[in-house]
Amino acid sequence: FGLTQADRNLVEARAMTVVSETYEAQGWLLLDTSLTRPYDFWAQRGDEERFIEVKGTTGKGRSVILTHGEVKHARNNQGKSALVVVSEIELVGEAGVKSALGGRRTIINEPWVINETNLNATQYRYDV
Repeated sequence: FGLTQADRNLVEARAMTVVSETYEAQGWLLLDTSLTRPYDFWAQRGDEERFIEVKGTTGKGRSVILTHGEVKHARNNQGKSALVVVSEIELVGEAGVKSALGGRRTIINEPWVINETNLNATQYRYDV
């Protein structure tokens, strides 16, 4: 919250880089699915498969916003999903020439099984 769309894009891109470097170093083959699927990476290592959701933040990463699609996919793929939160990403520079640096993998839930008591509604759609 409080960031411009351009800043949010930088933070998300940095988080994706941190996560891809981490998983690739562990021998995973990654495919970026962030534009076409309700998860950010499809990963494979041998017979193992993961659907990885990445969340980036400039804060401490104590909570994240999940879309309906992300929650539904994680529920339907328990045991194969992972949630990775990259916190404390730093934005440096001035408008138009900013970059995102650093980041700490604060939370890695793997496998990610959604704890329903940790979900809090922030919006509703009402069909009339």
